Amino acid sequence: MTILMTISGVLVAVAAALVLFRVVVGPSLHDRLVALDTVAALIVCGIVIRSAHRGEIGDLVLLVLVVLVGGLSTVTAIRLASREEQ
Repeated sequence: MTILMTISGVLVAVAAALVLFRVVVGPSLHDRLVALDTVAALIVCGIVIRSAHRGEIGDLVLLVLVVLVGGLSTVTAIRLASREEQ
């Protein structure tokens, strides 16, 4: 089981590195916003992997907080981006 946790952690880290590259190099603002939303999802995946590895559910509050902040920030950024285009 530890090998699976390690492999999944490495895959999430590689995905985060690729997505952060898209945040920096993204050709448009919308690409960057989608990449930032993906970063929030990858953070959630990392928290779930860590909680599963430890066998604890104490990080559930942190998980809910990251999901709420990630969703609200994405909606806010999209609304601001749509205002700037008009």
